[in-house]
Amino acid sequence: MLQYYEEPDDLKAAFGHKLTEDDWKSVSSILSTYEEILFASPTLASNLAHPILKEFYAELNAQGREFSFLCGHDSTITAFLAALGVNDYELPGAIEPTTPIGVKVVFERWADGKGESFFKVELVYQSVEQLRSIQPLSLDTPPMIVPITFTDVKVNEDGLIAEKDLMNLFRVKINALDEIMEKYTEEELANAA
Repeated sequence: MLQYYEEPDDLKAAFGHKLTEDDWKSVSSILSTYEEILFASPTLASNLAHPILKEFYAELNAQGREFSFLCGHDSTITAFLAALGVNDYELPGAIEPTTPIGVKVVFERWADGKGESFFKVELVYQSVEQLRSIQPLSLDTPPMIVPITFTDVKVNEDGLIAEKDLMNLFRVKINALDEIMEKYTEEELANAA
C-alpha cells in the first residue's frame, strides 16, 4: 500500500500489474480486515485502547488546555474508535475503508451562548490524489473531513455531541476493561492466552 502512495507511476506502484482503483481497494481491504481482527473486536479494543482512552479523557478535561496532539498508528486509531463504539462511516477519496494512511481523529469543543459545551468529532485525512501527487493542503485544496458518531450517544441537529454525553462515553469505555477483568478469573485469562 505504501508503494501505491509513494510511486506516481501506476504500473511501477503495482509491481508491473495494471490495477484499477477498485483493485487497490480490494488490496487495502485485506489490511483493513487484518486490523479489524487484531484490534477492533470489542474485548481486544477495550484492552488495547485503554491507555489512549484514559489519556484522551485526561486531555479533554485538562483545565486551560487549548490544543492537544496525541499520535498513534492506524492500529491505535482502529482500536480507539472500536473501543468508543464508532458508528459506520464512509471515506470519500480513500481506498482504505476505515483508517486511511495519515488519518487524524479530531475532537473539537464548541460552546453555546448558555455556556454549555459540545463536541464535533471528525476524521481528517488526505485523499488518495492529494497523497499521490504530494499536494500541499491549503484553503484551495483542503483535506477530506468526515464526521463520526458513536453508538448510544445522541448527536444534536448541528451534528454535535453534548460534552456530558461524550465524557460519560469515555468513562463507560474506560471502565469496560475493569468489567472484563472482573468477569474472567486469572486462571481463565491464563488459559485464554
